[in-house]
Amino acid sequence: MARQVAFERVSGVPKLGGFSAVRTFVSVNGEGLIFYVEDTSRKYVDQKVELEGGVVAPTVWMEEPVHGRLLILSDVVRRIIEVPRLNLAFPELDVFPDGRVLIAAARSAWRGEDDFDYNGMIVDPDMDIFRDVLLLGDGIQDVAVDSSGRVWASYFDEGILGNFGWGHPGPDPVGASGLNCFTDYGTLIWSFPVDDEGPMTECYAMNVSEDRVAIYTYYSEFKLCRISADFETEFFETDLQGCRHFAISDSHVLFTGQWNDEIDSGYVGRLENGRICGVEKIRFSLPGGLKLTEGQFVGRGSKLHFFDKGSWYSVHIDMVA
Repeated sequence: MARQVAFERVSGVPKLGGFSAVRTFVSVNGEGLIFYVEDTSRKYVDQKVELEGGVVAPTVWMEEPVHGRLLILSDVVRRIIEVPRLNLAFPELDVFPDGRVLIAAARSAWRGEDDFDYNGMIVDPDMDIFRDVLLLGDGIQDVAVDSSGRVWASYFDEGILGNFGWGHPGPDPVGASGLNCFTDYGTLIWSFPVDDEGPMTECYAMNVSEDRVAIYTYYSEFKLCRISADFETEFFETDLQGCRHFAISDSHVLFTGQWNDEIDSGYVGRLENGRICGVEKIRFSLPGGLKLTEGQFVGRGSKLHFFDKGSWYSVHIDMVA
């Protein structure tokens, strides 16, 4: 029987009258980030359209702009940032060290040389300024800000291979490498290098901590890669397949379940000699041994987080390894 690992409760997830929580994130300094939209606008956040041939795809823009609120939770304070008239569909969020908020849409369409979608917005809550100036690329899987204020974006297969005009007939996809690092003005400063296997097919999971980034990627097989602050890479092979979230330390990695696993499944292993060794399957639970139900995982640094409808939980990798 798999060893049971219990999350610890960090905080409740507050209810905001007239608003629904639609996204949960964790900042690089450990703050909980909960994004709400008005109840009447919930349907626009993850809106899809039917394309030619009956293909259903996510939209780039919401059908109608929505009024959002970002709740920032920490041990000391709770504060709300108003996000009026947001129209970026499938939004991903994080905060900069100076308090600004990054909002990125998952999709971006190319229609011509000077006609494409900027899909990054920066909100300065102190000055009430919005900037729709960042081109982060189509097919974003995850986006996060590090402690230096750099923006990291990882991409799923369509963002790497091309869709929505990128790659055919337009230029190479912005996310062709699978992982990019941008300045806060959207300038690309580094892309993941292509190795002997060619480009990755999909970046399944990303963990951005204070001093480095780690990604779990798919080529013809899965790999874990750590990237230092100055972009040096270190690879670890693994037999684990399809994990979507992880926590990582200098010596260990903690994954959520593989394809077709139950939501409470997890795996922990050692990082040794270019491989994830001694992998052990575990079972996550909530405090008191309660079973996990529907919710969202977030891996940030050495902690794995879990948000359900009522609470925010976390577990440190040192408590599992």
